[in-house]
Amino acid sequence: MTVVVAAYNTGETLHELVRSLDGQSMPQEHFEVVVVDDGSTDGTGEVLDVLAAQRPNWVVRHIPNSGWPGTPRNVGLELATGEYVTFVDHDDFLGRDGLATACAFARQHHSDVVVAREVGVGRSIGRFMFTRNEPDATFENSPIVRLLTPHKLYRREMLRKNGIRFPEGKVRLEDHLFTMAAYFAAERISIYADHPFYYWTRREGTAHASLDLKDPHEYVEVALNRVLDLVEEHVPPGPRRDRIKAHWLERKLLPIVARAPMLEYPPEYRAEVVWAARALVDQRYPPDADRELHFSARVRVHLLRAGATEALMALARTEQAITTRAVAEQVSWGQEEVEIGLRVELLHRDGQPVEFAEEGGRLRWVPRESLDDPSLDLDVTDEVQRASVLLVVGRRDGDDDFAVTVPGGVVTGEAGAGGRRELVFTGVAHVPLDRMLRLAGTRGRAVLDVRTETEVLGWRSLRRVEAGDAEVSAMSPPVAAAGLTAYRTTKGNLSLRRDAPAKEKAEPRSRASWGRRVARRAVRVARSVRRGYGRR
Repeated sequence: MTVVVAAYNTGETLHELVRSLDGQSMPQEHFEVVVVDDGSTDGTGEVLDVLAAQRPNWVVRHIPNSGWPGTPRNVGLELATGEYVTFVDHDDFLGRDGLATACAFARQHHSDVVVAREVGVGRSIGRFMFTRNEPDATFENSPIVRLLTPHKLYRREMLRKNGIRFPEGKVRLEDHLFTMAAYFAAERISIYADHPFYYWTRREGTAHASLDLKDPHEYVEVALNRVLDLVEEHVPPGPRRDRIKAHWLERKLLPIVARAPMLEYPPEYRAEVVWAARALVDQRYPPDADRELHFSARVRVHLLRAGATEALMALARTEQAITTRAVAEQVSWGQEEVEIGLRVELLHRDGQPVEFAEEGGRLRWVPRESLDDPSLDLDVTDEVQRASVLLVVGRRDGDDDFAVTVPGGVVTGEAGAGGRRELVFTGVAHVPLDRMLRLAGTRGRAVLDVRTETEVLGWRSLRRVEAGDAEVSAMSPPVAAAGLTAYRTTKGNLSLRRDAPAKEKAEPRSRASWGRRVARRAVRVARSVRRGYGRR
């Protein structure tokens, strides 16, 4: 197993990565660390040399500054000797059991690529990818196209045989090009969800990277077209190609023309971006391929084709205000699970429902701001039942969590005067007790907070679950709960906790578990401000 790290002016955040590598449950002699210093000027190179001198499984190579991660990653790949290789950004870190468990899973299933569980630190990563293990993941049965970071396990021989390398120089979406090439070359792609593998961080200094003005030529006309060329090279025309290509339209192109960041752009820049995006859509996305998009993306692409910049801005303002409210209406303990009955409402941030009109058995969205286009199809009838809700249980003192799918469905209710309707998802989550206990750990006090991650009509929302009228404090958990109880927080939300036994409360701080120390460090990491390779 080889861990490749491209480093540049990393500063103190390097030590977080080092601690996570030193703390791996996989024996150090079973993996190697190849760090390529891309011409650092802040002393990072010298620090790396000292670290390598103290660690027999480390290799450090210094190269002239290339200015982008592709070259140092490729150098690291050439030096790698492991059966599998993974690429770790210099300011991220790995889960304690990450290498051991993901590598064992890869070998067990003879995987060429393993999409191992990523956890966001200071950023949100959709949990939809990691609700369960999937040994045979495909574009059809899984969302692998929606997570194209290089923080995966790749069979090194597969990369070598197919000549798969990162593009070098300043290339936007270089991770997409590399990972998609690996996906197309792989005989088996797997998803591993059982243990956190990778902690993907966002520093305060880069928290607003999404507001950076992307060069329309560099990003739209070059980078996106290059990825789409790769897809079209490997996938013949038809619904499958349309389905795969839809990811870049919905997740990469349309967000820069009709989401909240666009409202911050100067008018001349908006016009330039809309022109470039419209040209790419006209060239690469015929209208009949819109069937692969969620409702909100279909609305945006319709307005984009019409060149309706002001309507796009109205849509951005409207969608920016859409959120959800999640309420636990029932909580009950079983011997092996906790059942949580949920009600999730689609709302505006002022608490008023998102409104729909019901006409002739069809349901149509009524946006708060007029989009001023009579030809725009706002019918959502066929899509509302595809809404998905995950129940997310996470430690309050860190970023570790897990998610379970909530079976249920969408109903409509009265939304006030005028006969308008609102959307409400109802369902029951079955939360395995053993997963909660594993998350809580075996030592010390633990608090687990409960959230929902909702995707409906292309809108996504992560919200705390309110306790509602559920009698959480009166419930009697089974003996198997090992002291884990549910309670209502002072803000009225649902949480679970397990208090430390008296003898543990008196133990010295230095004996805290590795997992809790990492969790606390993760919080500190998220607050630190370091400069290096920016997120693209």
